[in-house]
Amino acid sequence: MTEQFAGRTETPPVTAGGRWSLTSVPAALSELAAARRGLAEFAASTTLPSDRVHDVALAAYEAMANAVEHAYPDRTAGTFDVRAVAADGLFTVTVTDRGAWKCGDPDPALRRGRGITLMRACSDHFELDPGPDGTTAVLEWTIPSTT
Repeated sequence: MTEQFAGRTETPPVTAGGRWSLTSVPAALSELAAARRGLAEFAASTTLPSDRVHDVALAAYEAMANAVEHAYPDRTAGTFDVRAVAADGLFTVTVTDRGAWKCGDPDPALRRGRGITLMRACSDHFELDPGPDGTTAVLEWTIPSTT
């Protein structure tokens, strides 16, 4: 089965047993809205409160936007993966690119981004792991107990 996703016809996102993923998403701004929408729909299908679903959508969108804007600075074609898992009392989103880490300007007055601050503020836990083969952002939220 295929469907229209971000302007392309492709296999829909994988969802199974508390997991959702998109792999090899082209690192293009035109891909972000559909990825964000799909992730938000998956988050809403869990027991996360609606305000936390909004936090997931915002923080994950920022991580995906960073992959698009910063991982491939010379605008070469690249991709990223986004995965979400709801298990063991945690909702975890992982965004992984295959690009090169782009360091910010050494002069704080010339830095324009606030994305890392936003991701930290919107999540319960945030990690960023830049490496020679790409960068991984991990965002976590505690799922409230239903008992």
